[in-house]
Amino acid sequence: QCTAAIRWLEKSYCFNGINFTRFDPVTGERRSPRPLDTRDYFVSCPGRGHGHAARQNATLTSIMNRCSSRPFEALSSDDKGRIYAFRGGYYFRLDSGKDGWHPWQLSHTWKYLQGEVDAAFSWENKMYFIQGTEVSIYRSDRKS
Repeated sequence: QCTAAIRWLEKSYCFNGINFTRFDPVTGERRSPRPLDTRDYFVSCPGRGHGHAARQNATLTSIMNRCSSRPFEALSSDDKGRIYAFRGGYYFRLDSGKDGWHPWQLSHTWKYLQGEVDAAFSWENKMYFIQGTEVSIYRSDRKS
């Protein structure tokens, strides 16, 4: 079961808590032999990562700490390949070392957007945010 899913670099990923697996979007078949920790592949965390001493990082359960064991509420990538992770009214840019080290309030990039994001996805150069029964749509063809 996925709590979030993204397609990035022509591969599909299913997220559940802080773990993810690769999957086939047509058949639903899992392509990873076991779930992997998001902090070792998608989130740059000190002391963690593919090929590093991945289990030595103590994490805090904080909304604003990208390396905490608290799961992201939603993840999405846009048509330009930017990857966003959402938690508690904030987002992290996971594709950029410059922006991925600290959280940004949602309204920093998406004017008037606030609160927790239940789901997010990109379609035809627009970002869609689902919050409860509300859907907000923003153009993603601008710089950010």
